[in-house]
Amino acid sequence: MPASLFTLPAVVGRVTPPNLMTTAGLIFMLLSVGSVTALFIWCVVRVLRGGRNEAHMAHVEPIETEDLPRR
Repeated sequence: MPASLFTLPAVVGRVTPPNLMTTAGLIFMLLSVGSVTALFIWCVVRVLRGGRNEAHMAHVEPIETEDLPRR
C-alpha cells in the first residue's frame, strides 16, 4: 500500500508541527486586509456623501435650435 500524504510524517519518522502562521505573515495579512477595507469604506462614503458643487461636475449643455448651425 503506497504512503498517502496523511501518513507521510509517520513513514519518514518525524512529527511535523501544525501549519501555523508566522508573526510576520499575520502582520502582513492584517495590514493588507485592513488597508483594502479602509479604501473600500472611503470609496463608499465618498460616493454616498455626494453634495459636490455643480460647477465641478460634468454636464451636457442644452442644445438650442438657433445654435445648431454653429455646432
